[in-house]
Amino acid sequence: QQLVLCLVEKPNSVLKLRGFRLLAEFLGESELPCPFTKEWCTRMVRIVKEACQPTADNSASVRAAAVSTLPGLLLGAPSSAMKADVWAILQAAGADANASVRTTSAQAAGSLAKFWFGNIGVHLVELHESRGMLEWICAFVSDGAGDVRSAAVTALASSATVDLAYNELVDAISDSQSGGHLRLGPGYWKKAAEATLGVCKDQSDKPRSSAMRTVGCLVDLLEYDELQDSSTLHARMASMLAEGVSRPPAKCQWNACRSAGQLLGSRTLLGVPVAAKAVLDVLIEPLCREMRSASNLKVRIQATQALLQCFGTEKSGVLWKQLDVDRILPAVCEAVRFVRSGGRVPDVKPKTEEKFQGKGSGYSGVEPPPGLKQPAPKQSSAAEERQHNAYLDQLRIELAKLAARCTLTGFTEKNELWPPGRLRDALADVAPDLMNWSTSAQKECHDGTGTEKIAWDVFTDRLAKLTAPDDLAHG
Repeated sequence: QQLVLCLVEKPNSVLKLRGFRLLAEFLGESELPCPFTKEWCTRMVRIVKEACQPTADNSASVRAAAVSTLPGLLLGAPSSAMKADVWAILQAAGADANASVRTTSAQAAGSLAKFWFGNIGVHLVELHESRGMLEWICAFVSDGAGDVRSAAVTALASSATVDLAYNELVDAISDSQSGGHLRLGPGYWKKAAEATLGVCKDQSDKPRSSAMRTVGCLVDLLEYDELQDSSTLHARMASMLAEGVSRPPAKCQWNACRSAGQLLGSRTLLGVPVAAKAVLDVLIEPLCREMRSASNLKVRIQATQALLQCFGTEKSGVLWKQLDVDRILPAVCEAVRFVRSGGRVPDVKPKTEEKFQGKGSGYSGVEPPPGLKQPAPKQSSAAEERQHNAYLDQLRIELAKLAARCTLTGFTEKNELWPPGRLRDALADVAPDLMNWSTSAQKECHDGTGTEKIAWDVFTDRLAKLTAPDDLAHG
């Protein structure tokens, strides 16, 4: 404590910076209790408040480093007395001319979500203060700096996760299955969702990726009555995610796939079957396309898991019709064949030698000019190979689970001849692979890492009938 105070109270920018960074390292050990006394933390918060003033001794780096210590100080020794100073610091840092300071302020707000949204009504945080914090974070979403926008939507995700956990706890205690109990009142999370959807169209990949992830965190915090209108937020989310699923880079795609799965499995959405089916109709094609053809394995895995979310609850049965299964299974079969062939997308190399041939180029041979020659193909390291194989194993499991769900939905007592024609041939072709992978998939479900209740014996029996000679299959 004395060392940190000695550094941060010196009228020297370099020493202050080192002092705040040293403090941040101590406070960064989140698994350990706060190593400082409550009185000392309260004093430090006041010092941070002074350090946020843009003076000669308080450079932008010092201001950002000072603000980054707030979550550890407040969560380590929470008190209503400290709260006012923290709020004043966040507001000052949020109005700072330097983008890195504003970014740190938004990040600190996200790290403090547990305080602002988990302590409502317990003499630490008043409801109006939580509402004010949410509106303040939403204001950052339109900041001119991409890093600030990214930090803001990430803070919204953290806040939504904390508030949703409280709502689910209330539901569990009251034995209510309705959900939708919003402590902040109607409209607040809707505004947050509106702001997040705007960032989903961002030209910068970083905030767009963060926004795609945040959409999924906001799904269950929307009011039920919003679902009755044709222009609902859920429908707009579906359209935005359908675009995000297909638009590189890969990080944006897999975040969009993940949020699409949360949307498809949302109990709030499934409470209105017509709206739920409309969302599925928007998302099913882009998810199937990425499952069967994405160049990134993580995108394929997330797309497969997203489609699986539709089977996650008893209410989700209203979504799945025979037509939907017939649309998904061909993509599953194609993805299985991709994995069977090694799970690698061939690199497309530009034809540089053609580009520099011909008269007037100055190069009569096939070699391109110096500096434009294509480097030799990069050899995969052992670590990359292990990661690739791990992703392939996970994709095999997810494909087996989705194939099982689709197959068991397609086969019914009234439809013993399903699947028809080409789909039957495609499924028969990959049936041996799916039967082999089902062992690992079944083990994952039994270990508690998979929530799906799948009749694996029935599934493998159906696959066996597909590969049997016709006289045995229909005898």
